[in-house]
Amino acid sequence: MQFVVSKVEGDQWFWELRSRLDDELFARSAQGFGDHAAAVASVLAVQAAAGVAPAYDEAGRLMPAAT
Repeated sequence: MQFVVSKVEGDQWFWELRSRLDDELFARSAQGFGDHAAAVASVLAVQAAAGVAPAYDEAGRLMPAAT
């Protein structure tokens, strides 16, 4: 997996989480950022929180961690 930060039309920056193997898109930032630094800061925040973020199913039950 890799984060890719890019500028799109309207001078907005977005990040995408893509597969390193085939460049498949897994996630994209929900908001645009006014500059590159803000987009990178968002990537760093997602990276910091992802390892400790619990996963819930559609009924709101905590899903067991993968082993």
